[in-house]
Amino acid sequence: MVELGSVVLVIRLELPLYIAAMAVISYQLGGMFNDVFHLKTKYGLAALVMAVATVFVAVGQLYAVPVVVLFLSTGLQVIRRLAASVGKSSTFAKRSFRIIGFCLSGVFTLKLAVVIAVITVIFCLILLRMDSNKKRESTSRPVKLGHLGWIMLIHQSHYFVYAYGIPILLLTYFGMEPILVGPVFCIGWLSYVTAKKLFGTRSLFVTFAVGHLWSTIILLLLFFYSEQSITALLVLWFLTGFGGGTVYCLRELEAQSKAENMNLDAWESYGHITGSVLFLLILVVRSTVFETFLVGSLIAAITCLAFVFSYWHNYHKRVTLHGEV
Repeated sequence: MVELGSVVLVIRLELPLYIAAMAVISYQLGGMFNDVFHLKTKYGLAALVMAVATVFVAVGQLYAVPVVVLFLSTGLQVIRRLAASVGKSSTFAKRSFRIIGFCLSGVFTLKLAVVIAVITVIFCLILLRMDSNKKRESTSRPVKLGHLGWIMLIHQSHYFVYAYGIPILLLTYFGMEPILVGPVFCIGWLSYVTAKKLFGTRSLFVTFAVGHLWSTIILLLLFFYSEQSITALLVLWFLTGFGGGTVYCLRELEAQSKAENMNLDAWESYGHITGSVLFLLILVVRSTVFETFLVGSLIAAITCLAFVFSYWHNYHKRVTLHGEV
């Protein structure tokens, strides 16, 4: 809810578009702090308290939304990791909750952020009481340089440079009601989450490379045709997910290469930040989101080329892929 909801809220408040990009960066920073540093629970609780305080102190200020989102995201990510350590949840459950969050993004407000923060603090205290005899705090994992890490960074950059241009277009260009933006945004996720089911038995090399070549083409089509009709925008947005969803190949290649402590989660977070910063720069320079599709297409092509080079250089003789290349 917070991730997409902050973007929708900025548009509803009629703030400059670059504030929406700053909110996206703030949310991703919260994730990065946890993926890289594995913040302790007490810092997560402190962040949630700061989120509540900021709502009351900075209400009405231009940068209130990004600041609140930064603290709220940091706290939520810490508590989510604590919950995961107490009891594992399935990938299906995680994705289901995320999709539900997207669907509810149209109702997000700073007052609701206070409610979310308070509920999360209470939930955290309950978890700590249930698990009081076990030490669940995890330490940060080193972030090693590696080809898979760089490819993950570039891949995530290609997505985050354009993805939040979709809700902005729906709200500002096509005049969609905010309450509908979340469910419509999920259209792109439907194809994303089904990519592995469709392509999971095929060669990892071919799937990832072709998937990003596909993304390159679809994003070019988005650049040329997205403003012509909402139907074209939504169909092409749905089709992007089949390319982006092939990111699962990097996780499986990491497992097959037996790379230790590469920490792809951290590289993924770096890619979130890189793409979001590029998104911000485009909005500042151009004040429109159409160019984000062009830049995303370029980065998708770079991802494909970098992966092909990396495969032939590092994995051709050492990694056993699924199926035939």
